[in-house]
Amino acid sequence: MKYLFCGCYELVSLDLSNFDISHVTDISHMFYFCRSLEEINFGNINSSSVINMGNLFNGCSKLTSIDLSNFDFSHVTDISYLFSNCYNLENINFGNINNSSVQNMRGLFQSCSQLKSINLSDLDFSNVTDISYMFYYCNNLETVNFGYINTSMVNDMSYLFYICNKLISIDLSNLDFSHVTSMSNMFSYCSKLEQIHFGNINSVSLKNMKYLFYG
Repeated sequence: MKYLFCGCYELVSLDLSNFDISHVTDISHMFYFCRSLEEINFGNINSSSVINMGNLFNGCSKLTSIDLSNFDFSHVTDISYLFSNCYNLENINFGNINNSSVQNMRGLFQSCSQLKSINLSDLDFSNVTDISYMFYYCNNLETVNFGYINTSMVNDMSYLFYICNKLISIDLSNLDFSHVTSMSNMFSYCSKLEQIHFGNINSVSLKNMKYLFYG
C-alpha cells in the first residue's frame, strides 16, 4: 500500500475502517503530500504485520489531530518522517503504544510548526538508533517530556532541536548518550534557549559536535 494516496491533493476525508491490512507490511508514503486531508478514520484496523510507516503523513498540512490509538506498532521498525511537514498538527494520540521494534525515528515531527508540547514518555526508544531531525523546525515547541526513556542504542542526535526557537529550557538528564556519535547542529538556532540539563552525561562515543549551539 506504499504511496497508495500519494499526491491526492484534493482529498479531504478518508474512511479506512473497512480495509483489511492484516497482511500488509509497507504503508510508507501512503498519504504523502495529501495537502488537503483533514480527517482519517482508521476504525479498528489490524496493522499487526506493518513494518514500515516512514513518511506516512508527510506533507498532510491540513491535519490538526491524528488518532493512532488502535494502531498495532509491535512490528514497525521505521517511523521516520511520519508527521513531517504536518504544519498544523497539534494533537497526536498514540494510545497504549507498543513500539519496541522501532529503530528509525529520524525527522518524526520535522516541521510540525504548531506543536507546542509533546510527551514521549510512553514511547519505547530501546531499539532506536536514529532520532536526528526529530523536532527540526518545530518553531512553536515549548516543552518536551522525555520521561525515563531508554536511548542506549541511539547514535545520531544531529539537528534534533534545530530552529526550535520557542524552547527556553530542556531536560536531557535521563537520556543515555553513551552510543551517540553525532550531535551536530543539535541546538542550532534555538535562539531563546537559556538552560540545558545534561545530568551526568556519558559522551564517550561522541565524534561530531559541529555547530552544536550555533545561532
